[in-house]
Amino acid sequence: MTGTAAASAACALAAAVLFAAASVAQQRSAAAVPGDRSLLGGLLRSPRWWAGILGDGGGYLLQVAALALGAILLVQPLLVTSLLFALPMSALAGGRRIGRSTWLLAAALCVSLAVFLVVGNPTEGALDAAARHWALPL
Repeated sequence: MTGTAAASAACALAAAVLFAAASVAQQRSAAAVPGDRSLLGGLLRSPRWWAGILGDGGGYLLQVAALALGAILLVQPLLVTSLLFALPMSALAGGRRIGRSTWLLAAALCVSLAVFLVVGNPTEGALDAAARHWALPL
């Protein structure tokens, strides 16, 4: 892996952490709004909701940086790890334990992602494709 690809991967993983934290914060904020109140009004008054919005913004900025440094074929699959980061964050915030089957499924996701990145060897393609290659998508 080249230096720019490693930096791209690091930015993508950092973005995934921010997306996970933002998701947990926003979900907990939404769950805390009483059922007899307006959801939107409750969220707009929640500092935790706004922290989640800031986390999303930071995640998007890091995603842009990752895409500027590396190929989309590397960056986008790494953003899937936000699910893996959100799992323990959510459990910790909710005071719950994560079951063995959930950990096994998380490990399977890690292995699948590693296989995709190593065996698939995602690299950038050509910047311009021949007209005949555009026929099917169009």
